Amino acid sequence: MKFAVDRWWAWSTVGVREESWRRSATLASMEPSPPEPDVAFVPKMQRRRMSALTRMAMHAAWNATGGRVDPTLSLVFASRHGEVRSSLAMLRDIVQGADLSPTTFSHSVHNAPAGQLSIHFGCRGPSSSVSAGRATFACGIIDAVGQSYRLGGAPVLLVVADEVLPAEYSGFADEPQRAYATATILRAVSPRQAGIALEAGGAHRVYSLPTALAFLEWLQGSTDEFSLPWSSTRDVKLVRPIAGYDSLDPIT
Repeated sequence: MKFAVDRWWAWSTVGVREESWRRSATLASMEPSPPEPDVAFVPKMQRRRMSALTRMAMHAAWNATGGRVDPTLSLVFASRHGEVRSSLAMLRDIVQGADLSPTTFSHSVHNAPAGQLSIHFGCRGPSSSVSAGRATFACGIIDAVGQSYRLGGAPVLLVVADEVLPAEYSGFADEPQRAYATATILRAVSPRQAGIALEAGGAHRVYSLPTALAFLEWLQGSTDEFSLPWSSTRDVKLVRPIAGYDSLDPIT
């Protein structure tokens, strides 16, 4: 399985815009992002109903696409924890015997951000939402590249987002905790084309950043391989293209 990255954008507690990352290869040396992602392009009524997670995802997607989206564009939304804060708020209401809000429930389901993105951009293409523990980012890539293969190499928008776990769940955290969202436009390429290859057998790595941000850092560097967390003991890996594989074979 091979793919190419056409464009990307990220928002986090540390600025990771594409232009600035080209000047600075590491997150630590970059200027802080604004405390809230800018979603002024969303109509006010819709914006008021958006959760923090959806705002991050919307901001990243808008900037990655330049605000112009083909209605047939496929979308994959990947989040390990999803709308965990909305779900926790409902659990607190249940404990206190309060009535549950239908609006809160509708925004707590895992595909709520994907729905908001599709509505705002007018996307009528396939859409899926992924959650797979430590392998969430890897599975998001597999789903997105798989959709692109089925569509003959058409671009797919992969949006990855998570918030910091609430205090009630912090004891279960096994990954770096940072509020972030990334949006990547990728497309499947043929075996003879230059592209990033997804392969088995990655060396087990522990990153100081969420995997999606660590991937973008790798993308801007020169290391040949990037390990993608798959399970507690095993990873898969991404491998940079090898020189010479640049023919224009179509996806079949």
